[in-house]
Amino acid sequence: MTQNPMYDLDEALFEPGSWRALDASNVAVPGLLAGSLDAALGWVGTRAIATVFGRLRSDFRVVDVDLSGNRGDAVTDLVADWAVKHSRWHLVRPSGGAVGRHHVFIHVDVATLPALREYVAQLRKSFHVNTSSIDVRTAVRPLSAPHRTGATTTVLGGARVLREALRSCPDVPAAKRTGRRNHGDIARVSQRSRSSVSQTAARDGSGSWLRAALPSPVPGGRTLPDVWDEYLTHGTRPVIGGMDHSGSTFELIATKKMVVAGYTPAQAWNAVSAAHPSAMPKACLNQKRWVNNVWNHCVEDLTTFFAEDPTAARSADQASPEVLAIVDAARRRLHVLLWEYPVRRRDTLATVAHAVLDRIERTGVLRVPVPERNLVLDTGIASRPPIRAALRFIDGKLGTLHRDTLNPASPETGSFEFELIPAQGTAVLESSPPRSHAPLPRSSTWLPLPPTARRLWQTLRQNGPSAIATLCRSAALPELLNTPASPSTLRTGRSSLTALAAAGLALCDDAGTWSATSTVAPEHATAAAEEADRLEEQIDAERQAYRQRQSGTWAAQRRRALAKDHARYQAWWDNLPEEERRKRQEHHAWAFQRLPLTAQEALKAQIATRRTGAGINEPVRYARWRETLSPDEVLLRTTERAAAFAALPGPLQQATIASWERHRARFGLPAPSRSRIQPPEPGPQPTFVQQALPVPELLATTGV
Repeated sequence: MTQNPMYDLDEALFEPGSWRALDASNVAVPGLLAGSLDAALGWVGTRAIATVFGRLRSDFRVVDVDLSGNRGDAVTDLVADWAVKHSRWHLVRPSGGAVGRHHVFIHVDVATLPALREYVAQLRKSFHVNTSSIDVRTAVRPLSAPHRTGATTTVLGGARVLREALRSCPDVPAAKRTGRRNHGDIARVSQRSRSSVSQTAARDGSGSWLRAALPSPVPGGRTLPDVWDEYLTHGTRPVIGGMDHSGSTFELIATKKMVVAGYTPAQAWNAVSAAHPSAMPKACLNQKRWVNNVWNHCVEDLTTFFAEDPTAARSADQASPEVLAIVDAARRRLHVLLWEYPVRRRDTLATVAHAVLDRIERTGVLRVPVPERNLVLDTGIASRPPIRAALRFIDGKLGTLHRDTLNPASPETGSFEFELIPAQGTAVLESSPPRSHAPLPRSSTWLPLPPTARRLWQTLRQNGPSAIATLCRSAALPELLNTPASPSTLRTGRSSLTALAAAGLALCDDAGTWSATSTVAPEHATAAAEEADRLEEQIDAERQAYRQRQSGTWAAQRRRALAKDHARYQAWWDNLPEEERRKRQEHHAWAFQRLPLTAQEALKAQIATRRTGAGINEPVRYARWRETLSPDEVLLRTTERAAAFAALPGPLQQATIASWERHRARFGLPAPSRSRIQPPEPGPQPTFVQQALPVPELLATTGV
């Protein structure tokens, strides 16, 4: 089995996404940046590119010895001896220039890095050379790249030392410490190793295919999606949602995609057997386990799912062509709308809008729930007011924000919903409210990236490969329309593209043209999952605090503040002259009587709620207020109210009774009683409606 440990060492030593090009005169080629070592090595030999270089990780340094002959060998030996004495991992590689010139890679930490710099300074002083002859650097040519003259070099000590360095290097994953298979031998090794697995299964007589479930034909059958075909062919993992980005998750999704695409069990196993070594490794180890535990379950789940909802067959893999066309048109409208938004807030608008449109793509329907806290998880925007502002802005421009779907009394069961409005001339699809307001699947891929990265990626995805200046204008990075990108804007765009390249989501060719990809680097997937876990914990804590707000610290502080405010108001009222209080009472009583019945009920509830928030018990307050009234005052109020009530039309009388009954039930007030009131003159008995008359306990500010 052919091994190439230099490649794995390069991935451990260098920062991903830091690869740049050098010409034959040792000058960096401007505008070129690769997100992977494979892409960078592909540049070598094209145009004027002689080799590539990258930036070392923070815990590695390289001592560049640019002295020829015996002096260079002596300095190299001294630096290597220093690493041995300090028990530091190190590796020596001839630089590829004159004899004696070397690169000494050393693993450092906070304590040893200053000591290394000091030692190199002493060497320069001892050998009477300047910094360019002996220097500690962070950027250097990788082990697997040729010298700019075309010469190839290997580490001192040959393959044995290289394998030992791979096994002992601190940042190399354990799975790679035995070496990496040469790219030229991948297909051959894959076929040899996996054919033995298939033969073993056949010899075991498991008869797996006899127990393999046959998938039902999917309406509107389709082929395997390109990103999953790329996964099986080259081992490149596509972007997926959720928190679990383990290898088993990708194998499960790939199997599900083959079921949806209509693969038979034999066709699926052939695809697994011929897949790249990085794809489906667990499945190919045991054919019987994969068939029984993965394939059959996928077939059963999808068959049941399609039987219950035949329309879901179309959205199991992707939305219908009509929905995709509407979403694509909406994304293009969004790029136009970005110019109307303040330049400093465009990233937020684009991120929120694209997250909503992604939901529509995933579900295949034009109306989706948009809970703010779930959008925090989708976008990584920790503050909800900017999310709320973005939703308000796209309301009426990209679609309709339905606010009536949120029930304040039970916010856990509903949320705002966003319905996409098709552009004129586009086929209009019927949009039903979503069947569930549960959190939708989401992708954490964008969380660790700069805010502008997603906007640039979406622009590349829509417009195709672009130069950086054109891309920045198309993505609305400049402040004004039809203005060239400023140097600051270009730096912002270049920084975001660098992050995209490091994440595996963008590629730069040897001409400096950028294009979008659908892959994600494993290191970035891990960082994204960690960031998603952190956000998930934050949102869970917020929701828990929201549900316990009545007994929490915030609620207690709120009640104290309301009580203090109420006491201040009561002191102000008590200090008013008696005549002034009477005028105010009469004015508010008159204004209250002129309000419609629904407005009266709302005002009563608002005032009672405010008192309750200030710590005042409403039934107790009402009882104490009644105690302050004499029987004559109660009789007078009742007589006046009875006359006003009798003048109302019949339907309005019934509505008034119902309004007061709702108010009493809501705040625990007792029903009106006249046991304490003795009429001065005998007369006819009160009617049922008169018995239900409300006692005037809430008139303006006297009792309210």
